[in-house]
Amino acid sequence: MVHFVARVSAPALCLLVASLSSAQAPDHGGKAQAAGLKKLEFMVGDWEGTGFIEAGGRRIDFIGTEKVAYKAGGTAVAVEGLHKAKFGDREMVIHDAYAVITFAEKEGLFSMRAQLANGQRNDFALEVKGSSCVWNLKGSPMGDVRYTMTLTPAGEWLEIGEATQADGSLKKIFEMRLRKKA
Repeated sequence: MVHFVARVSAPALCLLVASLSSAQAPDHGGKAQAAGLKKLEFMVGDWEGTGFIEAGGRRIDFIGTEKVAYKAGGTAVAVEGLHKAKFGDREMVIHDAYAVITFAEKEGLFSMRAQLANGQRNDFALEVKGSSCVWNLKGSPMGDVRYTMTLTPAGEWLEIGEATQADGSLKKIFEMRLRKKA
Protein backbone atom coordinates (compact mmCIF):
# COMPACT_ATOMS: atom_id res chain seq x y z
CA MET A 1 0.00 0.00 0.00
CA VAL A 2 1.37 3.39 -0.93
CA HIS A 3 0.84 6.40 1.36
CA PHE A 4 1.15 9.93 0.14
CA VAL A 5 2.20 12.65 2.50
CA ALA A 6 1.51 16.16 1.41
CA ARG A 7 3.75 18.86 2.71
CA VAL A 8 1.93 22.11 3.22
CA SER A 9 3.66 25.16 4.57
CA ALA A 10 2.20 26.84 7.64
CA PRO A 11 1.24 30.06 5.77
CA ALA A 12 -0.52 28.04 3.04
CA LEU A 13 -2.41 26.02 5.66
CA CYS A 14 -3.55 29.22 7.42
CA LEU A 15 -4.76 30.61 4.09
CA LEU A 16 -6.70 27.41 3.34
CA VAL A 17 -8.37 27.35 6.78
CA ALA A 18 -9.26 31.07 6.53
CA SER A 19 -10.84 30.64 3.10
CA LEU A 20 -12.89 27.62 4.26
CA SER A 21 -14.13 29.34 7.41
CA SER A 22 -15.30 32.40 5.48
CA ALA A 23 -17.37 30.26 3.07
CA GLN A 24 -21.02 30.19 4.11
CA ALA A 25 -23.70 27.69 3.33
CA PRO A 26 -26.84 29.22 1.86
CA ASP A 27 -29.54 30.12 4.37
CA HIS A 28 -32.71 28.18 3.63
CA GLY A 29 -34.71 29.86 6.39
CA GLY A 30 -32.83 28.76 9.47
CA LYS A 31 -31.55 32.22 10.29
CA ALA A 32 -35.03 33.73 10.06
CA GLN A 33 -36.50 30.92 12.17
CA ALA A 34 -33.82 31.35 14.81
CA ALA A 35 -34.32 35.13 14.80
CA GLY A 36 -38.07 34.68 15.34
CA LEU A 37 -37.52 32.23 18.18
CA LYS A 38 -35.30 34.77 19.97
CA LYS A 39 -38.64 36.23 21.15
CA LEU A 40 -38.78 33.22 23.51
CA GLU A 41 -35.42 33.97 25.15
CA PHE A 42 -37.27 34.81 28.39
CA MET A 43 -38.30 31.14 28.71
CA VAL A 44 -34.87 29.56 28.23
CA GLY A 45 -33.38 27.94 31.32
CA ASP A 46 -34.14 25.45 34.07
CA TRP A 47 -37.15 26.32 36.19
CA GLU A 48 -38.67 24.81 39.35
CA GLY A 49 -41.57 25.58 41.65
CA THR A 50 -45.07 24.60 42.65
CA GLY A 51 -48.57 24.63 41.30
CA PHE A 52 -51.99 23.04 41.34
CA ILE A 53 -54.44 21.49 38.93
CA GLU A 54 -58.13 20.86 39.46
CA ALA A 55 -59.29 17.55 38.06
CA GLY A 56 -62.59 15.82 38.70
CA GLY A 57 -63.57 18.45 41.29
CA ARG A 58 -60.37 17.82 43.25
CA ARG A 59 -57.35 20.10 43.65
CA ILE A 60 -53.96 18.42 43.29
CA ASP A 61 -50.87 20.35 44.40
CA PHE A 62 -47.60 19.53 42.67
CA ILE A 63 -43.92 20.33 42.40
CA GLY A 64 -42.95 21.17 38.84
CA THR A 65 -39.93 21.68 36.65
CA GLU A 66 -39.59 23.05 33.14
CA LYS A 67 -36.37 22.81 31.14
CA VAL A 68 -36.30 25.07 28.10
CA ALA A 69 -33.46 25.16 25.55
CA TYR A 70 -32.75 26.17 21.98
CA LYS A 71 -32.10 23.18 19.69
CA ALA A 72 -31.27 22.53 16.03
CA GLY A 73 -29.12 25.61 15.63
CA GLY A 74 -31.71 27.80 17.34
CA THR A 75 -34.53 26.83 14.93
CA ALA A 76 -36.50 25.02 17.64
CA VAL A 77 -37.17 25.47 21.33
CA ALA A 78 -37.47 22.29 23.39
CA VAL A 79 -39.61 22.35 26.55
CA GLU A 80 -39.51 19.47 29.03
CA GLY A 81 -42.14 19.63 31.76
CA LEU A 82 -42.34 17.28 34.72
CA HIS A 83 -44.82 17.64 37.59
CA LYS A 84 -45.02 15.38 40.63
CA ALA A 85 -47.62 15.20 43.40
CA LYS A 86 -47.61 13.54 46.80
CA PHE A 87 -50.40 11.15 47.66
CA GLY A 88 -49.85 10.15 51.25
CA ASP A 89 -46.23 9.05 51.46
CA ARG A 90 -45.99 8.30 47.72
CA GLU A 91 -44.77 10.73 45.09
CA MET A 92 -46.24 10.23 41.63
CA VAL A 93 -45.67 11.85 38.25
CA ILE A 94 -48.90 13.57 37.22
CA HIS A 95 -47.60 15.34 34.10
CA ASP A 96 -44.65 14.43 31.90
CA ALA A 97 -44.48 16.35 28.63
CA TYR A 98 -42.05 17.26 25.88
CA ALA A 99 -42.83 20.06 23.46
CA VAL A 100 -41.10 21.60 20.47
CA ILE A 101 -41.81 25.20 19.50
CA THR A 102 -41.00 26.40 15.99
CA PHE A 103 -41.42 29.62 14.02
CA ALA A 104 -42.64 29.85 10.43
CA GLU A 105 -40.88 32.96 9.17
CA LYS A 106 -43.02 33.47 6.04
CA GLU A 107 -46.27 33.49 8.01
CA GLY A 108 -44.74 34.99 11.17
CA LEU A 109 -46.42 32.27 13.25
CA PHE A 110 -45.28 30.18 16.21
CA SER A 111 -46.45 26.60 16.68
CA MET A 112 -45.99 24.06 19.45
CA ARG A 113 -46.25 20.28 19.28
CA ALA A 114 -46.54 18.61 22.68
CA GLN A 115 -46.18 14.92 23.46
CA LEU A 116 -47.41 13.58 26.80
CA ALA A 117 -46.28 10.44 28.61
CA ASN A 118 -49.81 9.02 28.28
CA GLY A 119 -49.36 8.98 24.49
CA GLN A 120 -51.49 12.05 23.84
CA ARG A 121 -50.10 14.53 21.30
CA ASN A 122 -51.37 18.03 20.60
CA ASP A 123 -50.53 20.75 18.10
CA PHE A 124 -51.06 24.36 19.13
CA ALA A 125 -50.85 27.79 17.58
CA LEU A 126 -48.75 29.80 20.03
CA GLU A 127 -49.35 33.51 20.42
CA VAL A 128 -46.26 35.35 21.69
CA LYS A 129 -46.60 38.89 23.06
CA GLY A 130 -43.63 40.41 24.86
CA SER A 131 -42.81 38.04 27.72
CA SER A 132 -46.05 36.07 27.48
CA CYS A 133 -47.33 33.06 25.50
CA VAL A 134 -50.91 31.88 25.01
CA TRP A 135 -52.15 28.57 23.58
CA ASN A 136 -55.53 26.82 23.55
CA LEU A 137 -56.43 23.19 24.11
CA LYS A 138 -59.71 22.29 22.43
CA GLY A 139 -61.97 19.44 23.49
CA SER A 140 -60.12 18.23 26.59
CA PRO A 141 -61.98 16.31 29.33
CA MET A 142 -62.11 19.66 31.17
CA GLY A 143 -63.51 21.43 28.09
CA ASP A 144 -61.65 24.04 26.09
CA VAL A 145 -58.68 25.37 28.06
CA ARG A 146 -56.65 28.53 27.49
CA TYR A 147 -53.11 28.49 28.90
CA THR A 148 -51.19 31.70 29.49
CA MET A 149 -47.52 31.69 30.49
CA THR A 150 -46.06 35.03 31.61
CA LEU A 151 -42.69 36.07 32.94
CA THR A 152 -43.66 38.29 35.87
CA PRO A 153 -41.79 41.47 36.86
CA ALA A 154 -40.36 39.41 39.76
CA GLY A 155 -38.84 36.97 37.24
CA GLU A 156 -41.31 34.14 37.91
CA TRP A 157 -42.76 31.81 35.29
CA LEU A 158 -46.49 32.16 35.97
CA GLU A 159 -48.72 29.81 34.01
CA ILE A 160 -52.50 29.85 34.31
CA GLY A 161 -54.97 27.40 32.75
CA GLU A 162 -58.59 28.50 32.39
CA ALA A 163 -61.40 26.20 31.29
CA THR A 164 -64.38 27.59 29.41
CA GLN A 165 -67.58 26.90 31.35
CA ALA A 166 -71.03 26.19 29.83
CA ASP A 167 -72.02 29.85 30.29
CA GLY A 168 -68.86 31.02 28.48
CA SER A 169 -67.07 32.18 31.62
CA LEU A 170 -63.54 31.03 32.46
CA LYS A 171 -62.59 29.01 35.54
CA LYS A 172 -58.99 28.72 36.69
CA ILE A 173 -58.12 25.02 36.79
CA PHE A 174 -54.33 25.28 36.70
CA GLU A 175 -51.68 27.55 38.16
CA MET A 176 -47.92 27.13 38.28
CA ARG A 177 -45.22 29.48 39.64
CA LEU A 178 -41.62 28.64 38.85
CA ARG A 179 -38.30 30.33 39.52
CA LYS A 180 -35.27 30.04 37.28
CA LYS A 181 -32.49 27.95 38.82
CA ALA A 182 -29.13 29.66 39.15
